[in-house]
Amino acid sequence: MDADHPVGAAAAAYLLTLAKRSASLQRQRRWALELWTGYVRAHCGEDFTFADMFGLAPQWLDSLRSPGTDGNAPRLRGTPNTPIGLPAQRACAAAVRAFARHTTTPAPARLRLPRPEELPALTPGDIALYRERLTGHRPAGVTPEGWARYRAVALTLLATGLSIEALATLDADQHLTHGPLTITHPDLQAPVPLHGGTRAAMNSWLTVRAGLHDRLEGTPMPALWVRLAPAHTQPKPLVPPGLPVRPRALAFHHHTVTDALLEEIFLPPADWSLRALRDYTRTHRPSPPAR
Repeated sequence: MDADHPVGAAAAAYLLTLAKRSASLQRQRRWALELWTGYVRAHCGEDFTFADMFGLAPQWLDSLRSPGTDGNAPRLRGTPNTPIGLPAQRACAAAVRAFARHTTTPAPARLRLPRPEELPALTPGDIALYRERLTGHRPAGVTPEGWARYRAVALTLLATGLSIEALATLDADQHLTHGPLTITHPDLQAPVPLHGGTRAAMNSWLTVRAGLHDRLEGTPMPALWVRLAPAHTQPKPLVPPGLPVRPRALAFHHHTVTDALLEEIFLPPADWSLRALRDYTRTHRPSPPAR
């Protein structure tokens, strides 16, 4: 964004107001603003105005979920025929609303995003492809540690049907047994052994987890899922890597990596939310977890 342009200057000023917010939020808002202004510039030229920005906002959001329909829809990564996932679309809509508040401009009334139920339901073929993707290419921008945790979480969810809240409470000492590798939990009718790729993904994650624990001072906690990076708050990080990760952060990370898979590895358009994955598992497993 050009800081000499009135919209660019306002965007830069808005980003400065986020200085005390998380680094991930700052990156997200900067990404959305750059994508949005690029779209408006492609439609209106260099002399676009605030009215152009907010007037085209609904059309821009439509272009994000309808790839290939708008030749003037620039992308920061992926290809013109690759959809941006629903969580990223929601992040873009949130950026529009936040920038509207900052500039005291009324936000467009039509910032509607598709509800998950409007997306195609997952099929056995989708899940087979998803499992295949989880054994292969790591998306750009996803760290090896993040990829290891994502794979282990996703495949454990598919194996057990546990909710993300239940998964986040798994204790490596209490709920994970070895020989064979098995998950136990009060929400499960019986222990669930991990096989094949799921077992390999869990073992890879346990290796990463041990490395994160080695950096901690004192005795590490037995939580199965731990933070990969410090929680950047002002004036210093308060939560170091290796400590337990909260369900919301675990879910957000899942959505972020799934978006990267959708953008770069061409998973089919479908409802890839955690709830949809869990519902699929509970429907297709012979012995689903107890409710």
